[in-house]
Amino acid sequence: MLFRKTVQAKIVAKIVEEVEEPPLVGASKDTSLMFITAVKDESHSMWKRSELFVVSFDIGGRTKDFYVSRDVFDSLEEGDEGILTYSGNEFIEFDGKKNSFTSSVL
Repeated sequence: MLFRKTVQAKIVAKIVEEVEEPPLVGASKDTSLMFITAVKDESHSMWKRSELFVVSFDIGGRTKDFYVSRDVFDSLEEGDEGILTYSGNEFIEFDGKKNSFTSSVL
């Protein structure tokens, strides 16, 4: 079990990563998912495109990145300073001078 950490932090970057995922082929008998690994065609029509939202915090001179939901991403401002709560690589809460956001996993 990872413990929660609460630290002083500053939001130094907000990044949207675009990713492409291979098409879903089917499920095996144990219902685990299997994906194809074939070469993509030029249209990429079968590949799923999605966005990942990353917020980077400066914590005592060290940068730590968190993947967050779009709601969290949209509610936070680059440059804001405040109290960050996290557990491992999981964002939990940020109480900043400009904005605050609490994850639904509390």
